Amino acid sequence: MGFGGRVVIVTGAGNGLGKAYALYMASRGARVVVNDLGGAVDGSGGGSRAADAVVDTIRAAGGTAVASYDSVEHGDRIVASALAAFGRVDAVVANAGILRDTSFAKMTDAEWDAVYAVHTRGTFSVVRAAWPHMRQQGYGRVVLVSSSTGLYGNFGQANYGAAKGAALGLAAALAIEGRRRGVLVNTISPIAASRMTEDVMPAELLEALQPEAVAPVVAYLCHDSCRHSGRVVEVGAGWAAGVRWERSKGATSFARAAGGALRDESTPEAVAAAWPAVGDFAGASHPDSTQSAFEPMLAARALVDASLRGDAGVGAATGDKEDFGAGASQAAGSARVGAASAATQRQLLPVVEGGKAGLSDAVDAAKACAASLESVRASYSERDSALYALAVGAGDLPAGPTDDLALALTYEGAAEPAVLPSQAVLWPHAVLEALPSTPGLEFDPTMLLHGEQDLVIARSAEDGLPVALPPAARIVTRASIAGVFDKGSGALVVADAVTSEAGAGGASPLAANRVSVFVRGIGGFGGDRAPVTPGDRRVAPPAGPPHAAWSWRVPLNAALLYRLCGDYNPLHADPSFAAAAGFGKPILHGLASLGCATLHVVRASCEGNVRRLARIRARFSAPVVPGDTLVTHMWACGQSAWATDCDVVALRVLVVRSAASSGAKDSVAEAVSQGEAHIVRVGSRGVRVVAEPSQGRPARL
Repeated sequence: MGFGGRVVIVTGAGNGLGKAYALYMASRGARVVVNDLGGAVDGSGGGSRAADAVVDTIRAAGGTAVASYDSVEHGDRIVASALAAFGRVDAVVANAGILRDTSFAKMTDAEWDAVYAVHTRGTFSVVRAAWPHMRQQGYGRVVLVSSSTGLYGNFGQANYGAAKGAALGLAAALAIEGRRRGVLVNTISPIAASRMTEDVMPAELLEALQPEAVAPVVAYLCHDSCRHSGRVVEVGAGWAAGVRWERSKGATSFARAAGGALRDESTPEAVAAAWPAVGDFAGASHPDSTQSAFEPMLAARALVDASLRGDAGVGAATGDKEDFGAGASQAAGSARVGAASAATQRQLLPVVEGGKAGLSDAVDAAKACAASLESVRASYSERDSALYALAVGAGDLPAGPTDDLALALTYEGAAEPAVLPSQAVLWPHAVLEALPSTPGLEFDPTMLLHGEQDLVIARSAEDGLPVALPPAARIVTRASIAGVFDKGSGALVVADAVTSEAGAGGASPLAANRVSVFVRGIGGFGGDRAPVTPGDRRVAPPAGPPHAAWSWRVPLNAALLYRLCGDYNPLHADPSFAAAAGFGKPILHGLASLGCATLHVVRASCEGNVRRLARIRARFSAPVVPGDTLVTHMWACGQSAWATDCDVVALRVLVVRSAASSGAKDSVAEAVSQGEAHIVRVGSRGVRVVAEPSQGRPARL
């Protein structure tokens, strides 16, 4: 495993571990910048002797090296030495460090500042100076150095431990920022004999912990073949082990009334009662992103809210995910839905071909597609179903032959209560939140964009029509990755989720969702370019006027109402958050636009019968702002190649920008390309939708 002339900067390379790293990588063909200030362990003094001695040793062995005597606080000078000697910099090992040990009670500002100046500011200075060069060349390796004191603490080393802990946070952030440009960042926590440990370890232990045993790990992390980033590795005596965060399942701390019912209030007494569960690491998880930090909190809060509402089948905010087992999904369903045949289930979603190959540090397509995503159990009530229908406009249905549709969707006392089919798009949300931590996928969740949604309603074995979604149910959702596709600048991840109704005798399928998301910055892994779904085709609106049309002005509170259905992203509520994301005001959820279109189709093309809608799919091209007007145009397009008993309705959902929301004129620009029902936009905004009713043709309004 040679370095082929790669240029490596090693700071603190005049002695101990740094010297071992420099000598080892030079022996493997690296051109090394040996940086050392030449001072004492406490940082005092200076000189060129230490760095020169290491350079001489490398050259005597036939290697290539230059010396740098600058302080790491002047990282630009160290990097300039590399550029002057070799014209580039490929890797940085930020190893330099000093000690100023004393108990915290006796520690002075000077002792704190001196340690931070070398370990934290020095690391920052050197890496920052090298960073633009590595980004520009599309390649770089950075190894930061923490310690057991930074990970676990140690008496008399508050300054050192804080500085070494800072290295962990810096590396975690840089790993995210550098990955898309080929710059990988990892952290080691080495234990070895050195000037810094010779006074705290017995001689026999120092003999066993030679710095040369750490060097191969550092060399691997600096090598071209390393594809890992964001890792923390403990290493010493020829042994290495990864370190990660662990989080208990946790517990909520809401108080209970005298009768045992939850109160929407947290108290110190409730915290004390919940503390055993807080510290119980049985069934622990391992968060690895900022999003994973707040996911369980939101999930727990949702369960608390459901418990406060008195929803049946919801535990008192345990936050548990539950898998009913493989047998549940194969068991006979309830009498209401009927047991669908195997052939019917194979038709729920068209087969995706490709997307199983390609490998990089962030993507292992084969591994992702083989991963088993955790199943999630949930329940919803009649209130939830009515809330969803109101959030997508059911309360604003105009007078007409289907007046009772609004009542069926929003009133539990209706003669025939109904659920809008698009409510099923809510069900895979909790499962798909785990995408950033799926084995074979490693990415920052803030880089994810929701591209397409494809919803298929399961069919009843009794009459062959789509099943009627129950107004209230206990459900279980199981998901998998159908394919990961290389789009160059990013990756297209296609995830499938099948939701079943859980009952005493098993589970009956209700619906399947296919969610396509685009993840920026993790492309270039050598995978297939685009998914192929044989037999499945897109449709385009034919020439001529639509068979049906309906417009709906999105209420100003629409996003606030829809978020109560479970998507609490502050982008849809907080003006300051929306502004930070580049929007003038909070935007409507993309899936809310899909729900609006579904309502339009059911009313106009399915004559108000929710069981006549078998499938609806949408591509989200840009956001909708509350106050806009959505206009759905519908054309009958004949039979579908995917489900031969279904007519296809092509839709354009036109977004008419309101003067109140944006100051734009009410003008609409439409586009159709490549045989698809395509856009709907004003300026750069819009949604495109394709729907497949199960039978019948759309009625004219």
